[in-house]
Amino acid sequence: LFQGQSQSTLVCPSCSHRSTTFSPFLFLPLAIPPTELRNIAVTLVRRYPNRLSRVEYLVSVPKESTCLSLKNKLGEMSGISPENLWLVDVYKNHIWQEFRDMY
Repeated sequence: LFQGQSQSTLVCPSCSHRSTTFSPFLFLPLAIPPTELRNIAVTLVRRYPNRLSRVEYLVSVPKESTCLSLKNKLGEMSGISPENLWLVDVYKNHIWQEFRDMY
């Protein structure tokens, strides 16, 4: 349990008398600044002649960004040109949805 007390001090502008009060509290509401970034978990699958390779990435992009921004950031992280990346949603081992650059 978190508790404490806040202190406030008032000073009279005419006589300079100080008045200090303490107010107990059990909860102290604090504003949490909204984050401007969004973390997206991405599995990059590379196809080689004899096997598939899967690498997990956590990509941070601005909340209002497009799929092209995600591809550009993933390209920086993986060393693959964004033009060679294909963004899809996989559900039950099948491609469920394809994401175009403008989304």
